[in-house]
Amino acid sequence: MRTFIVNLNFSKYKPILLGAGLLFLLIIFFATRGKPLPQKSLPALPAPKQVCSLTLSPESGAFEVGKPFTLKIILDTADIKTSGTDARIIFNSKILEAKEITAGTIYKVYPAKLINNQKGEAVVSGIAPPGTDFSGKGTFAEITFTPKVKGSTKVYFDFANGSTIDSNVAGINRGDILEVTGEGMYVIK
Repeated sequence: MRTFIVNLNFSKYKPILLGAGLLFLLIIFFATRGKPLPQKSLPALPAPKQVCSLTLSPESGAFEVGKPFTLKIILDTADIKTSGTDARIIFNSKILEAKEITAGTIYKVYPAKLINNQKGEAVVSGIAPPGTDFSGKGTFAEITFTPKVKGSTKVYFDFANGSTIDSNVAGINRGDILEVTGEGMYVIK
């Protein structure tokens, strides 16, 4: 039996191999120049889920001590039919004094418009008699505040998912559909 030992020495061919590799890369580069690279098509993203919300407008602002300003309470039902809404708004009574709640026009009846400046709370309720439900987006109510002292303050909705003693939106045959509430940050000068 014969054994062959082959001694391959590529070191003298190294410049040729590097040149061939570089030539291959240049050919690929110039062959694909100006042509879009093939791409996999990605599946379309689902549309964001609409949710029922209560927000304040404006969400921020600067106001002067002693000069009244008004915040709108915006209801967006995400196109779900509703029969009523309760909004419980919390504010810092050391900085703001709630003066007046004005009912919106999206419900026919507004049985409660309550202000408690000692607790820093305002409550407004609207209901739709049978056959006059509301769906869509609109001004639920407006609250007028008068700033008492300089400072920064937050106004927000008392809200916890699943609770029935805070802000709620009654969907027809669906129970409480409120999922999101906004807040406002205000500077008093």
